[in-house]
Amino acid sequence: MELEERYCFRCGGQVPSTAAFCPRCGQQLDLYYTSRPPRVRLAPRLWSSLVLVGFVMFVMGLFGLSGDAGLALLLEDWGFYLACFGFTVYLSAIAMKNRRPWIIEFFFLIGVALIMLEHFLMFVFNFSSPYLVYLFKAGFIVAVSSIFSMIIAQQENTILNRRLTLSLHPYATAAITVGLFEATMALGGGFGLGAIERWFLGLTTVGLSVWLVWHVLAPRVLLLYLGRTKGVEIMTPGEPIERESLLFFVELLSKSFMLVLMVFSIMVLGIQIVLPGFDLSKMENLILVARYSLVFEILIGVIGPPVYWLFDELDFRFYNWNESVVEKRHPVEALDNLIDAFSLISLLLAIRDVAMSTTPATENPAVYLTLITFNLFLLLYYFVAITMPPALIATALYYRYSFHRQKIYIVEIIQPKKFQKIVFEH
Repeated sequence: MELEERYCFRCGGQVPSTAAFCPRCGQQLDLYYTSRPPRVRLAPRLWSSLVLVGFVMFVMGLFGLSGDAGLALLLEDWGFYLACFGFTVYLSAIAMKNRRPWIIEFFFLIGVALIMLEHFLMFVFNFSSPYLVYLFKAGFIVAVSSIFSMIIAQQENTILNRRLTLSLHPYATAAITVGLFEATMALGGGFGLGAIERWFLGLTTVGLSVWLVWHVLAPRVLLLYLGRTKGVEIMTPGEPIERESLLFFVELLSKSFMLVLMVFSIMVLGIQIVLPGFDLSKMENLILVARYSLVFEILIGVIGPPVYWLFDELDFRFYNWNESVVEKRHPVEALDNLIDAFSLISLLLAIRDVAMSTTPATENPAVYLTLITFNLFLLLYYFVAITMPPALIATALYYRYSFHRQKIYIVEIIQPKKFQKIVFEH
């Protein structure tokens, strides 16, 4: 009988299958990995050292200990980013070590809240301080590093001999995230009834409209596609895999961003064809594209993401009797390729051009690089804050109230044959 491989939950080293404690670090083996842990782990010692390195770089840059002004600015900025990143992942490692990985989800909300606090102090209280920018920088890095930590925690959680306690409220987390994004934009324009109506009610209405369109049309579009597959038999390998709650919040964010990228890529492509003179390197033009993207989320969203998600989850296969071939043809394969090859690159290039056009020139390359990087992050956040709330609302509502029902409905209509193994006779 082959003995099960076991690896220590604390140090990651391989341990004997009969041991009760790790011979290397003494950790009790009531919880252990069933296969070799990933190379990047949530180990507190590793990420605490990263915090120390980042803090030393920040202090050296802040007090000019390097002796060069340009190098000092680089050390100050990147040391601060590194320290915030390491500190967030360190806290995530502590949460994982204490078997409470669901805490990691809330670090994303803390990051967005820090950005909102910076806007609140600046635009509502008219508070002016050169150190206020650190709130924004910290918020952005904390939000990004929390998503990184959730992904790593999920990788570790899948190879444990028993599941840790995961978050049961990804939809509540998504709702709070939307509220924080919308509050950021409202405060950015000055606190008032007009800002509340424009962002909280306006973006929420767009999100609800997108969800209603998906709820009504997504299964019909997929059935229309499946009805056009002549000369094949539709089959399914079996039951779909259940979702893990910890990573589901990240999945909601990524799927929402998929919709944003799809809409943006189609709009930019259309602008380049219809309006070749439209300059995307100007701030006002990029904001205009972001606002019109909200309308296009309603108009063209149904032909892409929800149909793709349904088809991918149902895992349908097409068996061609004439050619004896089993294949999986995505109904939006062309759009999927467009997103992969064009949208993210075009978005980053457009934001880069705006950042370069709005950043004042300086003789010091280190200072200019730092300003470009900060403005790039700032513009990327604002673009996401404008376009993501409706997409996230629609995605969360769709998965909460429509997705499961539509899967059952499509299976009842199509009645695919289940198969475990297909034998080809030559």
